Amino acid sequence: MKTIIKKVPDEDVCCDWNEQIDLTEVKDDIVILGDPEYVMFGEGLPSSIIMNDYYDTDVNDGEEYCRGYDYDTIEELNKICGGDWKETTFHGYSQGDWCQCFYNKNKVSEGLLKELDIYIMGKVDEFIVQETEDEDDVYHVFIPHEVCWKGKKAICEFLGIDPKDATVLEDNGYTKVYNYKEIE
Repeated sequence: MKTIIKKVPDEDVCCDWNEQIDLTEVKDDIVILGDPEYVMFGEGLPSSIIMNDYYDTDVNDGEEYCRGYDYDTIEELNKICGGDWKETTFHGYSQGDWCQCFYNKNKVSEGLLKELDIYIMGKVDEFIVQETEDEDDVYHVFIPHEVCWKGKKAICEFLGIDPKDATVLEDNGYTKVYNYKEIE
């Protein structure tokens, strides 16, 4: 049997980046901020420093208001936490689709940052892979858009499957079928 690789329609994709990427080893060396309801990751002192620099409670009658990051946040992280802290921004496909990331360059790899950008910003397609006759024996994978856009060969190589042994399917819309009944 050929392996069937079926793309999940975009409106049904559900990718939780926390389930895809393990940050346990660098949890004290990376802080990811965006809209608080969208994403916030970070622990310990670095997270406290960044949040303290971002929110100012001494103004506006004691209520928090967002004033943006201080110019010295990186300097403060380097001084207090040690290491070589840097800042980057993850971008999605629209202008307002972004979040900020502070990380210790000595502990967080460029590869991890690229992977975080892809998964956090939703730059993936979900596929269902069936390798046996049993239709219930399937698994889900997330493949970056930059791979999917290259076609079947790239998708199969990403999954470690020979393209000759696979069929890759993509949804092509749906058909609406009308049922009729006789009017009496």
